[in-house]
Amino acid sequence: MTKTEFFKKAVVNKLPVYGKMAEAAAVAQTGYNAMLRGRLNAVAGLSAGKVLFTRLLLILLPKKLLIRQIRRMNEIYAS
Repeated sequence: MTKTEFFKKAVVNKLPVYGKMAEAAAVAQTGYNAMLRGRLNAVAGLSAGKVLFTRLLLILLPKKLLIRQIRRMNEIYAS
């Protein structure tokens, strides 16, 4: 997640990760660099260990399962 006005208007500032968001420019740069290398997934704003773990999740877990889990977390913390 990035520090943008969208998240303030979407009222997700209650999520535990809200204070740990990356700057939008850094996320864009990471995505751009990944695109130039031909990568489909890019993870920005995390330590090396967390990036590796997150990449493994993105590769191994079905996208629908990941999206469902993220939605549940958002529903729990946003209410």
